[in-house]
Amino acid sequence: MKTVKSNRNTSIDFLRGLAVIFMIFIHVAAYFLSNQLLKTSWNYAQAAVPFFVFCAGYVYFARTQEHIISLSYLWKRISRLLIPYYIFLIVYAIVFSLLGTEFNLNFWKKNLLMTSGIDLNWLIVLFIQLTILMPILGWLYEKKKQIFWIVAGCFFTASFSLLFTKINLDKRMIVWISWPVITIYSLLFAKNEKNTSFLIKSIVTGIGLHLLSLFLLQLQGKSLSFFDNKYPPNMLYMSYGVWSIALTYLVHAKSQLGKTPAQKVFDYFSVNSYSLFFIHFLIVYLLVVTSLMYKWGFIPSLGVVFAASLVIQQALTFALDQKKKRSRS
Repeated sequence: MKTVKSNRNTSIDFLRGLAVIFMIFIHVAAYFLSNQLLKTSWNYAQAAVPFFVFCAGYVYFARTQEHIISLSYLWKRISRLLIPYYIFLIVYAIVFSLLGTEFNLNFWKKNLLMTSGIDLNWLIVLFIQLTILMPILGWLYEKKKQIFWIVAGCFFTASFSLLFTKINLDKRMIVWISWPVITIYSLLFAKNEKNTSFLIKSIVTGIGLHLLSLFLLQLQGKSLSFFDNKYPPNMLYMSYGVWSIALTYLVHAKSQLGKTPAQKVFDYFSVNSYSLFFIHFLIVYLLVVTSLMYKWGFIPSLGVVFAASLVIQQALTFALDQKKKRSRS
């Protein structure tokens, strides 16, 4: 089992590992929302994407000193996002072709360009956009602090305004509107992570904005579900992301969990988060298309998705490790 190096931030690995677990849970639970307990759990597990976005931002801002966009930077980071996605598309097409699904030119055009198609590619689009945005935000914070706060205020205002209006465009076109709120928070977090008061202020401010958002949505008679406020995310969803990130990080950092064997589980999910993202989707799609998801029910389906994803991940890790050994010999 591949684990993280000792110099990594175990609280960040805990957050990202927990995000993977939440992600797998919500994609299986989504087919069983007639159960009220599952629906409530599914709703709060929507913290998965804010956790992912935050961890990506934190890792970048905590390690990078000079925030410069270059062709080598863009190629390195974007290729890491696109290559696994395109491999997934090929595997997806092969598997479902064997099950009788036909894939025409329109399918490939939409999914290769990520203009629509398979639902998961909206997240790839988001991370590509944030990959370009993070160096800009980092540079502004270091060199043009006043402009940084103006830009931050614009994203904050956009997220707040989405409580009152809905943008009827494909989510891939509008993901950039307010997700940078979490990225900006990750920047500020990376600069203040050793300051416990910053974490406490984050929790208090996040909960305050969350309650205000709930009140404003209730006045309008709108849905209070995080999922219904996610595309693009408004302040209800963003504030939930902020306070849940800060609270989870604080609890983990102040506890002894990072020194227990349980941490290795979260480390494993964290290290393999991106590949598990694609693997579990493939398993979920298979269970849905074959109707096994509905036949088995929630708990067996969840167990199968977790078990199959981990087995495939381990096989993939073993194959890659063997390839590296052969290349060295």
